[in-house]
Amino acid sequence: MRRLIAILLGACLFAGLSAQTPTVIVGDVMNSETGEAIANAHIYFRGTEVGTTSDQEGSFALKVLLDKQRTLIVSSLGYRTETFKITPGQMAGLQVSL
Repeated sequence: MRRLIAILLGACLFAGLSAQTPTVIVGDVMNSETGEAIANAHIYFRGTEVGTTSDQEGSFALKVLLDKQRTLIVSSLGYRTETFKITPGQMAGLQVSL
């Protein structure tokens, strides 16, 4: 009986996790003065280990499962840091000027 309960509980937890809608954030990081792309900018969620860097064209993409509203941080050495509030399940396209 305990084994059956454990299996059902595990199945319910797995079903709950797999039913979550992913949060998708895509965007570009640009120099606010010149409009040029900023490569290798850091894009990450505060308080987590989830993040990425922008490519040579300044583009980035993140697809994650968030448990609560988080702060997305975009930074690059020599530029000011920008922050954005991101909610679970949100799909956003960001044009970030540093």
